[in-house]
Amino acid sequence: MALWTPDPTFCPSPRDAAAAPAERLAYVAAFDRRAQRPDSGGLGVAALHTPAMFAVAGAVALVVFEVVGLTVLRRAWFDVDRMWAVALVGAGVLTLAQA
Repeated sequence: MALWTPDPTFCPSPRDAAAAPAERLAYVAAFDRRAQRPDSGGLGVAALHTPAMFAVAGAVALVVFEVVGLTVLRRAWFDVDRMWAVALVGAGVLTLAQA
């Protein structure tokens, strides 16, 4: 069995991460713990999920456009940045509450 060693670029604290040089690449790893297959299909799932989400978002946008038209933008507009901020803070609070 191979020995597991930590990644030398891993930063154990936020202060170390802030002081580290900027990263230029991002890697996605998926593995099968039982070593039955060399790839557990994570990239395949992502390759299928991404177009499916675009298709659903496009279909919803078309239905909204056909049913209510563009006037909904004048009457029911909301700040998307504020919505994301609330969602991220809420997720952080839930994560801390579960820890």
